[in-house]
Amino acid sequence: MITKLISIPDPAVSLTEAKGYFRILHSDEDVEITRVIKAAQEKAEQITNRVLVKSTFEVKVDDFKDVVLEKTPFVQVQKIEYVAVDNSTKLVSGYVGSVVLTTDRTTIHFADIPADLKSGKGNVTITYEAGYETVPAQIQSYILAEALTMFENRHLTKVEGEIDAGSKHYYERLLDSYRVIPV
Repeated sequence: MITKLISIPDPAVSLTEAKGYFRILHSDEDVEITRVIKAAQEKAEQITNRVLVKSTFEVKVDDFKDVVLEKTPFVQVQKIEYVAVDNSTKLVSGYVGSVVLTTDRTTIHFADIPADLKSGKGNVTITYEAGYETVPAQIQSYILAEALTMFENRHLTKVEGEIDAGSKHYYERLLDSYRVIPV
């Protein structure tokens, strides 16, 4: 199963929000601030195993067996297409089956398999959305704190002047309730 991002979402925290948090009024370092926001967001996504900003993904599978979607939180299936025996691409209109949502995964169960499905790798394409419509405040707080630490220490070869251990522990714990443990 191959999952591919097909839309580039906006960042979870805007440049304006970050500059306000960093207390920066000029635009001389906007490129660097944008970079640390992206890095902090990527770190938050790695820690939580979640897509933070609503994005569109495409997954290719071999057939219409149950499909577990990797990206969470699940929003909706946009479309399902398959390659038919005549090599045409057909849109499945209103798939018959169910979508089972749990806290850490989404499984699509198909009730019917099109009779003209061509067998082979990646002949079924599911396009779906995952991510938060509005990123939770706790996650945004983590991104801001992590981005500020990265920004303040960008010129140092050895990280000095980090957030104290107690505060760092607090900021890292902000992501705990959003963490998805893969099975």
